[in-house]
Amino acid sequence: TLSTAGQAIYFDFTCTCSNPNATILKIWCDGPGEIVSAPMGSFPCTGTLMIGYGRLTQMVANSEQFCFHILCCIDDEKTCLKYVCIPAYTLSQQCPDPPQNGKQYRFKPIGNAGNESAGTRYRLSPNPTSGKVIVTDVTTNSQAHDIEEVAVLSLLGTPILVQTGGGQFDISALPQGSYMVKITNRQGLVEHLRLVKGH
Repeated sequence: TLSTAGQAIYFDFTCTCSNPNATILKIWCDGPGEIVSAPMGSFPCTGTLMIGYGRLTQMVANSEQFCFHILCCIDDEKTCLKYVCIPAYTLSQQCPDPPQNGKQYRFKPIGNAGNESAGTRYRLSPNPTSGKVIVTDVTTNSQAHDIEEVAVLSLLGTPILVQTGGGQFDISALPQGSYMVKITNRQGLVEHLRLVKGH
C-alpha cells in the first residue's frame, strides 16, 4: 500500500493571532492525520501535520477535508477556538503522484482561519467546582435558559460528557483537573470556557 511510513506526507503550518495576550493551550486536527510537532505557548506557532499518502488519496475520493483546531486562552480567562479547514484535494495537488518511497515531502498549506468567539456571553459557576456547575447568562446574571448542548472536553478536545439542553450539569464523576466546556445555544452561538475540577 501507499500508507507506510516511507510514503508519509508532511505539511508545515503557521498559526498567528492578532491578540497579543493570547496563549495556545492545544492544537489538534480532525481526521487521520497526526500533528507531529506544535509547541504550545505564544503566537506565532509553527507545526507539522503528517499523513500517509494512501489515506490522503482516500480522503480526496470521499471529498473530505482537514480541520486544524487551535484552542487559545485570552487574558488567562476567556477561551476561544480557532480553526482552519482545508479540502484534502487542495493538499493532494501539492504532492507528486505517487510519492517516491522513503522521501519526505513538505508543503505549506494555505487556508483562511475561522473562529468561535471568546467566551463573553456565558460564565460557569462555581469555578473551580467539585460537582454541580451552573451556566450563567452574563446579560441577565442568572441561569441560562437558551442552552442547546453542553459538552465537557479534555484539553485534547475529546468529549467526556455531553448533555442536551439545560443550564446545569454535574462533573462530580470526573477526575480532578482542567477541562474545556463547549456551550452551544439555540441560536447556534458556540463558546468555550475553561473549568477546573477541584477536591
